[in-house]
Amino acid sequence: MKNYRILFGRTSLLFVFSIFSLQAQQIIHITPEISEHVIAKNNLYDMQIFHVIKTEVEYHTADTLPKTKKEYKWAIDNLEKYKSHKDGPTHSFAYIQYQDALEDIERIKKDIAQQILSDQILKRQTFIVDPPLSITPIELSGDFIILPDEYVVALQDIDGKFVKNEVSSELRGYYNMGGVSDYYNMIQKDGTEEYYFIMSKKYLTGINSETKLNGLIDSLNKIGYKPYQDGEYMYIKTKTVKIQLNSNLYNREFIENPKNYISSIDNDYIKIDGLIKQTVTHSQTLDKYLSTYNIQRSNMPTSTINLWRTATTNAQILLNKIMKINEKYAGDYSIITLEKSTTYETFLDNVLASKGVLGM
Repeated sequence: MKNYRILFGRTSLLFVFSIFSLQAQQIIHITPEISEHVIAKNNLYDMQIFHVIKTEVEYHTADTLPKTKKEYKWAIDNLEKYKSHKDGPTHSFAYIQYQDALEDIERIKKDIAQQILSDQILKRQTFIVDPPLSITPIELSGDFIILPDEYVVALQDIDGKFVKNEVSSELRGYYNMGGVSDYYNMIQKDGTEEYYFIMSKKYLTGINSETKLNGLIDSLNKIGYKPYQDGEYMYIKTKTVKIQLNSNLYNREFIENPKNYISSIDNDYIKIDGLIKQTVTHSQTLDKYLSTYNIQRSNMPTSTINLWRTATTNAQILLNKIMKINEKYAGDYSIITLEKSTTYETFLDNVLASKGVLGM
């Protein structure tokens, strides 16, 4: 088989990629402009991309056959050395050595035949790098499928299962034992048999992010929202909030119906705003009891304490309603309210303070 070699600085490797089944398709869109942006943003000027082709290679364990041939030569030498004793006493050392040599020759002949048979049978389709020089990222253009799983290179023959320089996801189990490279991905141009080996995880991550961001922008433009840049990120403004365009929007609800998804956010925050307005009177009531307690302490009448307990319970009911809606967006820091107010924080402080004093 013809060897295809690619240069990495002062070293060279022959990459052979094992065929796999395409289980799930993750599509990315690449243009020269997107590539240049991702490379500049992540400082990936030294990254390498290689075109790969399918080919058939023979699969056998390296060095096993040469070792067997050495054993065969040793057995032939012994046979020649002790052949004069083939009719000698059966208990003599020389006779035993002659018989052992005969048995070894027959066994080794079978081993060699079996290995040759295996070499004829064990062939498979693989990927290899071609041509030997890397391509520039700006040569990539179109929709590409990120092939499932990541692949590593066998830097040596492994357990008679992988040939040196073979790439396979099954090599993962050998990573901590050494003898394999780092993990990398391959991509396939959609609708073609063009494959590329990408020696940079940051590049594909960056391209994937850009693809998703552009998809978000297109979806938002179609429903009347105009994303805008603010510092490092892009945003849209809705009726009630400012939303950062990030991975939190890459969900099924948004993808299936972005207009309804944004409307549901607005509806929730309109409800929250209405509930927060109701907190003002509750805060004033609780603040009055807290002020009274600070003055009277243990002299505070039981009747007043009971009224305070009732007011705190009612305030907690309102707080629970607010918190229930807020839980839907817990940890989502991409949603920023447009109106800045301390009303809710003041209410929360008063509720917690009252519960602390009353032991509720």
